[in-house]
Amino acid sequence: MLTVRELTKRYGDRTVVDGLTFTVEPGRVTGFLGPNGAGKSTTMRVLLGLAAPTSGEALVDGRPYRDLDRPALRVGALLSTGSAHPGRTARAHLRAKAVGTGVPRSRVEEVLEQVGLSDAADRRVGGYSLGMRQRLGVADALLGDPGVLVFDEPVNGLDLDGVRWMRALVRRMADEGRTVFVSSHLMSEMEAVADHLVVIGRGRLIVDAPLTEVIGAWSRTHVEVRTPDPGTLRERLERRGPAVRVEDGPGLLRVFGAPAAEVGDLAYEAGVRVHGLLTREASLEQAYLELTGEAVEYGSTGGAR
Repeated sequence: MLTVRELTKRYGDRTVVDGLTFTVEPGRVTGFLGPNGAGKSTTMRVLLGLAAPTSGEALVDGRPYRDLDRPALRVGALLSTGSAHPGRTARAHLRAKAVGTGVPRSRVEEVLEQVGLSDAADRRVGGYSLGMRQRLGVADALLGDPGVLVFDEPVNGLDLDGVRWMRALVRRMADEGRTVFVSSHLMSEMEAVADHLVVIGRGRLIVDAPLTEVIGAWSRTHVEVRTPDPGTLRERLERRGPAVRVEDGPGLLRVFGAPAAEVGDLAYEAGVRVHGLLTREASLEQAYLELTGEAVEYGSTGGAR
C-alpha cells in the first residue's frame, strides 16, 4: 500500500504539495489526475525517495522508501524514458540493474519477453524509438517483480498496439493483487483501466473516490446544441422542464434531462435554427473538467473548445 499523509512540499516560497492525504490500495488500479502544475510528479518523487517532504509523509507499506530493504524488489517505477544509457543495449542495461539489486539474470530475459523487446535487446538504446524506450522503462520497473508499481504517463510514445498492451499489463498487475498507481493526462486511458481516482489541483486533494462514483457525480449524459438564438431556445426548453446551461462557446447550450430528438423538435416548434445537435455521454473527461476547472494553474485565455 502507498500512504500519503498530510504531505507538504515547498520549494522556496512556492508550495507545490499542500497537506495532501490519500492511500493507494492493492488489487486495483488507482489513477492520479490533475492539471499541469498540480503537484503529481512531486508527490510521486517524494513517494519514491527522490525528494524529501517539507512536512508530512509518503510511505510504501508503512515505511519511507529510503528505509525499505532492497527497495527495487518492493517498488517498480516508470517516471521517464531516459534512465538507460544510450550507448548500452537493453539487455546490458537490465543485466547491470539485476546485478545491483540481486535479481537473478534469468529475470532479464523474462521481462524482455514480457514487454516485447526480446528481438531488439542487443540494439543500443540510443537507437530506440520513444515507444521502445517506454517499453524498456516498463521492463526496468518489472525487473524485481515488485508488489507496488508507479507509472507516470505509461502510454507516452506507444502506438495503438502498445497502448492496448499497456492497458492489459496494468490491469493484470492489479488483478494479481499488486498496488498500481498510474498518473496520466489521457482521460480515455484512465477511463479504460482505473478502478479508483485521486484528483488533485494546486497541490491539494480534490477527490478520492471510485471511478464510477466520480463520473456519476460530476458528469451526466446531456445534449449539446448550437444555435444563433440561444435565449429563445433556452426559454422554451426550461418551460418544458429540462435544465439548461449556457456555455462560453458561441450559441452553445447544454441540455440535461431531454433527448436530442426532443431538443430538436422544440427548436423546430420555436422557429429557432439549430447549427449543431450532439448527445454527450457521461464521461471521465467531462467529470475531470468540472472537478478541476478552478484548479488550472496554467490555462489558456482563448482558443477552440
